[in-house]
Amino acid sequence: MVRTLLILLGLIFLFLVPPLQKPDEETHFLRSLALANGVMSCGPQQAQIAIPQEYNRMISDIKKAIPEYTKPHTFPLLLYNQSVFLQSQKNTTIPVGSYCRFPIISYVPQVLGIYFGLLFSLNPYITFFLGRAMLFIVSLIWIDKLLKSAPKLLTQWYALVFCLPLFVHQATSYGYDAIPVLLFFTFFSHIWLMTTTQNLSVRKWITASILLLLFLLSRRGGYEPLGLLLFLPLVPASTKTRLAHWWLGALVLVSATLYIALLAINYASYGSSGMPLDANPPEQFALLLQHPYRILMLFARTLLTKSWFYLLSSVGTLGMLEYRVSAWVYVLYAGVAAAIINKSKKERTITKPIMYFILGTILLEILCLMLVLYVTWTTVGNPVIEGIQGRYFWPLIPLIGILLVKIRPWKARYINIHLSIQAILLMSVIVSIAYTVIQRYFR
Repeated sequence: MVRTLLILLGLIFLFLVPPLQKPDEETHFLRSLALANGVMSCGPQQAQIAIPQEYNRMISDIKKAIPEYTKPHTFPLLLYNQSVFLQSQKNTTIPVGSYCRFPIISYVPQVLGIYFGLLFSLNPYITFFLGRAMLFIVSLIWIDKLLKSAPKLLTQWYALVFCLPLFVHQATSYGYDAIPVLLFFTFFSHIWLMTTTQNLSVRKWITASILLLLFLLSRRGGYEPLGLLLFLPLVPASTKTRLAHWWLGALVLVSATLYIALLAINYASYGSSGMPLDANPPEQFALLLQHPYRILMLFARTLLTKSWFYLLSSVGTLGMLEYRVSAWVYVLYAGVAAAIINKSKKERTITKPIMYFILGTILLEILCLMLVLYVTWTTVGNPVIEGIQGRYFWPLIPLIGILLVKIRPWKARYINIHLSIQAILLMSVIVSIAYTVIQRYFR
């Protein structure tokens, strides 16, 4: 059922969402195109790449057809009416310096798709969709392997996250959110299995270190990796495994240092590139130091005014966060989460100290995320924190789920839903989301 939902949702977003459906995707597409052309890193200076003129024409034609991305427009399907292969081999040069700050790892699948398109001189639209399709295929294979290898305690929560409309939307676009989430959950599962099975071999620790490094390099800001702190109390404190404490502690320290360094490079080396015009991290941080009590008020006011948006946007607020799926779809996903809580067994290994540690980790991660976005993305002196989106909380969903199962006041009860009803609900979700996307872009 999970695989079917993923494939059908993926086909909807892959083929019904037009190219460059938001300005961000143009940025990510050009970054992927630059990587496919061998521009790996260019620093703050302007770098240029030579691309076929038809690619530049495609971007120009779409911008003319859809001048405002935030409003519904009918996408002209006639733009697709062209030869399968490039009609001109002439190149044009475009600057890509401002895009080089985005990490490489998250674009690898899209780059492969674009590379094949360039290799066989396919028209820019086919090449564009090849990049999207390659990310979707890689994500499907990765999800399938992860769900088979993950601890049973986490599998259903992973499946819930992967089936969210917004996650599938990201996994069929040029955005860089799908790969970091997959890397985080892979690392999460790996550490969980290591600590609960006490399999603390050197090879396992090396694998964990590589997964964490790839995760940190895949996205600079957004999914703060504090969740790995959860596993410190899970490692047995016996003499034989005392080294594991030091190793994991060193891993935490190195990762935190690396993460802070990446943020500093990202915002210092490239100035205001990619940030709101009114954002000023040094000035915002100075203001925070002058009035430290403000942060508590900011947190409270932000959560009170934006919690509903965070909840909806974690499930499915699509495009530029300007259109939502049907209301009943949100209710259905909430019902699925409730069903998982209802039928999951309480794990004896999750003791009260670990429960408190999980709760602390959740709160710490939320506060860290809000603090980072306050300093780097919020207008100086703004009364609420800007830039936080629901998808940034995806890594917390398994932790929140484990906590809710543990504090559930009743015994696990399984409610059997007939397969035919499941199929009807599945198809209803598909039809509803497809209709929503069509109404947004083709009415």
